[in-house]
Amino acid sequence: MTWMRKKRMRNKPKLPKRFRYGFVFISIALMMAACSHEDDNDGGETPPPSSSVTFARKEMRGVWMATVWELDWPQSVYDREAQKKQYTDYLDTFVACNVNTVFVQIRPTADAFYDSPYESWSKSITGVAGKDPGYDVLEFMIREAHERDLEFHAWINPYRIATKASALDSFSDLDPKIDPGLIKDYDLIRMYNPALPEVHDRIADIVKDIITGYDVDGIHFDDYFYPDPDSYTSLDDATEYAIYGAEYLTIEAFRRANVDKVVKKVFDVIVKEKPEVVFSISPTANNDYNYNSLYADVTHWCKEGWVDVIIPQLYSATGTSASSFNTRVGWWAQYCYDAVPVAGYALYKFGDASAGTSFQSTNELLAQFRLADAQPKIRGSVMYRAKNFHDNNLGIIDVLKQEIYTSPAVRPFVGRKTLPDPSPVSNMEISGDKLKWDREDNLRTVVYKVEDGQANVTAITSDKEYMLTTKGVYCLTTVNKNNLESEVSEVILWN
Repeated sequence: MTWMRKKRMRNKPKLPKRFRYGFVFISIALMMAACSHEDDNDGGETPPPSSSVTFARKEMRGVWMATVWELDWPQSVYDREAQKKQYTDYLDTFVACNVNTVFVQIRPTADAFYDSPYESWSKSITGVAGKDPGYDVLEFMIREAHERDLEFHAWINPYRIATKASALDSFSDLDPKIDPGLIKDYDLIRMYNPALPEVHDRIADIVKDIITGYDVDGIHFDDYFYPDPDSYTSLDDATEYAIYGAEYLTIEAFRRANVDKVVKKVFDVIVKEKPEVVFSISPTANNDYNYNSLYADVTHWCKEGWVDVIIPQLYSATGTSASSFNTRVGWWAQYCYDAVPVAGYALYKFGDASAGTSFQSTNELLAQFRLADAQPKIRGSVMYRAKNFHDNNLGIIDVLKQEIYTSPAVRPFVGRKTLPDPSPVSNMEISGDKLKWDREDNLRTVVYKVEDGQANVTAITSDKEYMLTTKGVYCLTTVNKNNLESEVSEVILWN
């Protein structure tokens, strides 16, 4: 399969080669002929002329579904049909809120939500570690997401194997598929040893197994790299440094290089095996902490182009401090380099008395979105976490749906181009109250309605017709699986 690296300029619908004016007044058609998305032009073509029409901003709108300790799914529901329904109920809720992407944790503690040669079936699915649940959980999750036009990004924790509450407790039994020589035990966490070349290769091989076996849209890492300093009294890696670290002046540089190697190997295996898969990482908001405590040199990965999307966990309230949402969102927008920045939001804090006064009002979420929207580079949002959509504390989900995600959004192009540019629709017509068109079967159609100089998304559909409910001016584009968008169609007026 041929592929090319993503361009720094973002995709938008191209101008049509010509318009047919029979549907509407010539003045409307000329207005639309000048229209362009606010995104930068993609593909090196001459940018279209300025216009009085602005198209809706492309956005990734995601939700993190945490399965570690069964936080979101399946929450001790081990009946197969009941846990399937719990999952699809989540998806239906997300769709109703105009979410377009899910990040589902399929490997939280060196366990698997699929039949893996490297690790056993997760205890979270059946209540018994290693027990086959009787169905392909990952295939089911992906299929149900795709049927709802949700992208599915497989969230894995690269190193974590087990945790315990205190240093006096014992770790759970080690999975028999894992070589004890590959692990490192710290005071509160057991991990794959980050310093071992065999571990670097194993993590890349696990990713290869996932992307070649399943139709995932992305691979996603969270912020767990070297253990949090609260989890250990010593990293105890002087021996590994002596064996593998001769080229590094300090042990800290050696640790960062170990994480770099994993990120680079994962990126390389994605590009080689399935380049359409997007690689994203969600670091902590404090990059000094990433660099000095977790040994994650995030900006280096961005500069080198080893990661497609960065989703910093911007979990602080708005304000004026160095750790405020205001400061962090601006910093990440500035230092994302070639990676596309997407803001991570602390949905779980709203209504939690321990989270502070700011998170006791839905106005805080609105303020955070205004700040993120003021950063042109920010290409969307991801909410932590899924269960909070059902809890709806303070009515926060009502606000998200009614004031923020008010209409569907086209996902931005954030990865590598592996498909031809999508062809535009043809034979567009209105029959009664139905808008109909022809297009290639492997594409989706975006229905835009133009009002007061703004083209907003009315629907994104796999169908070839759409039931109109309000009079006005419409136009269409198509979108392929790379999230590249076609030329804009002719405009059509329903009156």
